[in-house]
Amino acid sequence: MAKLHVNGVDYNVELWGLGPPVVAIHGFTSSAASWRPLAEFLNKEFSLIALEMLGHGGSSSPANSSRPAPSIPSRR
Repeated sequence: MAKLHVNGVDYNVELWGLGPPVVAIHGFTSSAASWRPLAEFLNKEFSLIALEMLGHGGSSSPANSSRPAPSIPSRR
């Protein structure tokens, strides 16, 4: 598990395997754990990078919890 701090928000990122990267983003109400079976399948040839969206898993929760809109961190 790794934390990515972007624009005042902490995103949880799970990393598996070695090799060229594959990025996985879970669906609404899920977490990076949903990618574990795929990670086990790919880990000998690829690196799976699973980002947990805002308000999910180990990532920060939104300030307005009545509207947990997904967001992708930007590099500004």
